[in-house]
Amino acid sequence: MLHKNSSIIETLNIGTEKLFSVGVPGARRDSRILLAKVLNKNSEYLISNPNLIIEKQLEGLFFSYIKRRCNREPVSKIIGEKLFWKGNFLVNSDVLDPRPDSELIIESVIKYNKLPSKEVKILDIGTGSGALLLSLLNEFPGSRGLGIDKSLNAINVAKENSFRQGLCSNANFAVMDWCEGLKAKFDIIISNPPYIPTAEIKTLSPEVRLFDPELALNGGSDGVKNIEIVLQFIPKILKKSGFAVIEIGHNQLPLVEKKIMSNRLKINEIFRDLSGFDRCIVVSLVGK
Repeated sequence: MLHKNSSIIETLNIGTEKLFSVGVPGARRDSRILLAKVLNKNSEYLISNPNLIIEKQLEGLFFSYIKRRCNREPVSKIIGEKLFWKGNFLVNSDVLDPRPDSELIIESVIKYNKLPSKEVKILDIGTGSGALLLSLLNEFPGSRGLGIDKSLNAINVAKENSFRQGLCSNANFAVMDWCEGLKAKFDIIISNPPYIPTAEIKTLSPEVRLFDPELALNGGSDGVKNIEIVLQFIPKILKKSGFAVIEIGHNQLPLVEKKIMSNRLKINEIFRDLSGFDRCIVVSLVGK
């Protein structure tokens, strides 16, 4: 620990060195984000005021954050928030961090949507933090959405995010075992179900393996167990004119295609991620 009050640039450099020394990727970026959070400032402020002296108490808080990051706890879990799409969402150990890849779900809905009404009913199966549903509701003003999840703790996070986003009157959240007992029908269904094969979880980065809930990762032996469950429910709760968008693993399309056909559904479009992998599938009812 430092013995004198240090400047922003000195503190930032030491934080960066500590992270770099244990192999944390993006050490400079993470150090900057954590220091900005501690000071309640943005990155531009740090750049503009490199010689500003930091209070000892704030310096201590910063290095406690650095220690947590050295143990591979994600920055988002340390600061309690994650940027996703156009919003900033509360996250904690009860929810999966919303990933940049999952923004493709939002893009897919916007690109594919040809529904005549701008006000639609949206269902998010396995909502977690609610980031996907709330992002879509911001894109479709006046629409209403329901987010469901098995985890009460996750639902509480989603509710807090709906409050932060000013969407309490548009979004409802409920603890539900998949869609059991759900009677309503929806124009748009989205889902990012757990799709990591069980055996592959141990190969994930420490940030994911140690700090994301396994319930939100584990897709069973082949990774498509939960995707199949979602596909089984879609014909019961999707309007005839509606469509569903589901995120899948990069090599799972052949397996998923068989499940789609066996559930009286058809693939309308496949969207690839920035790496060129099949990532989101748009499905609708056969005979639509």
